[in-house]
Amino acid sequence: MNLSAKTVTGSSGKTYRLDQRKDSGGEGDVYTLQSDTTLVAKIYNDQKLNETAPDGSNMCDYMEHKIKLMIGRFSNMNRSYRGSHFPILAWPKDALFYNGSFVGYLMPKIDVKYKIYDGYRTGIKETLFKNYSWKTSIGLACNMAHAVAFIHSCDLIIGDFNPNNFVINEKDGSLTFIDTDSFDI
Repeated sequence: MNLSAKTVTGSSGKTYRLDQRKDSGGEGDVYTLQSDTTLVAKIYNDQKLNETAPDGSNMCDYMEHKIKLMIGRFSNMNRSYRGSHFPILAWPKDALFYNGSFVGYLMPKIDVKYKIYDGYRTGIKETLFKNYSWKTSIGLACNMAHAVAFIHSCDLIIGDFNPNNFVINEKDGSLTFIDTDSFDI
């Protein structure tokens, strides 16, 4: 579902104009917003929304309910690492609708270009961390363990634990888990 330059509406009635497609994945696309540079919109593709949900219901209804539950029940999930403004989770902020139908959600914009595996790749890790050593790798592993411990302390289960879902803040090595809509809540 390509919604570039379209207007979507949040649960509260606030409108957001989608700008450029920032990223694409198996479930949909992530768009920047024209009016807010701190948020992005994940818009599910039609195939995802037309699947059968794990409980046998319509996936569109299931994801709308799940996203609203995530927003309402876990409203303070903007926790950051000590000494960093980089969030541990890219947690949903609002459910989004297009022509009255659920299409996705807003989340914080995590403006980085490196995934967790880049912190271990020869050639990239030295660019990412000027003084790279094994301590850097151990620090990344500790940050990942911290993020997972935080997620589990909230009684959440990571649904899609893979290296594409952790991004690195190149300033301090903190990590953000970006695929939170895959969590079992």
